[in-house]
Amino acid sequence: MGALIRNRISNHRFWIINVYGPANHEFSVSFIQELGCFCSNIDLPILLGGDFNLIRNNRERNQGVGDQRLMDLFNEFIGRFRLREIFCSGNRFTWSNRQKNPTLVKLDRVLSSTSWEKFYPTCFAWTKARIGSDHCPIILNTGEQGESKPRYFYFDEQWLQREGFLNMIRDRWGFLTLDKNTPWIGGMVASNP
Repeated sequence: MGALIRNRISNHRFWIINVYGPANHEFSVSFIQELGCFCSNIDLPILLGGDFNLIRNNRERNQGVGDQRLMDLFNEFIGRFRLREIFCSGNRFTWSNRQKNPTLVKLDRVLSSTSWEKFYPTCFAWTKARIGSDHCPIILNTGEQGESKPRYFYFDEQWLQREGFLNMIRDRWGFLTLDKNTPWIGGMVASNP
């Protein structure tokens, strides 16, 4: 699904494409081909964002390995159309299967053509907390107003499930004794008697 956008002040026009890639990877090749056909026929700047259901490399998963053929296909698509991935601060992984030992994957992203980035060189994005969904929403700011990203701290419960998190906290805050049985009360560590 796409929309042609026009900035009323600058009259700059570009396409924005909301992406939802197939979860069944039998259709991933057709999906990339369809995106490629669209990008080939557009001479305006393009912004693509959403759930691609594809990863670029194995660092975009917390466990297991991805299909190298699909990773190569996705990276080739990005390279062929000279797309740039807009850096997204916040959660490293944007999807979780929400299990006790979760699989975490970066499936969501924002890609822009170099011609789009030329108009919005100070754009930035960040993820919000995952609430009621298995995906983290991504917020994109074009940077036109000179605004900076709010410096709020958000605690994400998935941090507790990340391997080594408690050890990292203990190492950084040397005075805490944390283990998996330490009770957490209102975001505070309850001390053991």
